[in-house]
Amino acid sequence: MAGADRGNALAAGWQPRPQPAPIALAPGEVVLAQGAVRLGQLDRLDRLDRLSRPAPVARGRCR
Repeated sequence: MAGADRGNALAAGWQPRPQPAPIALAPGEVVLAQGAVRLGQLDRLDRLDRLSRPAPVARGRCR
């Protein structure tokens, strides 16, 4: 739905259908919309997460 159409529909009382959400919600809370996430954003978050962890320690025989 285009932005202007959505604004008019919301002003007229239209409510979006709740979407299933794989997150913990408090009783009575619902997700009304989900934003698009680019894979590049997830990749950057994963790299930042890996950088924040300590480096693995090599174990075993060294050659």
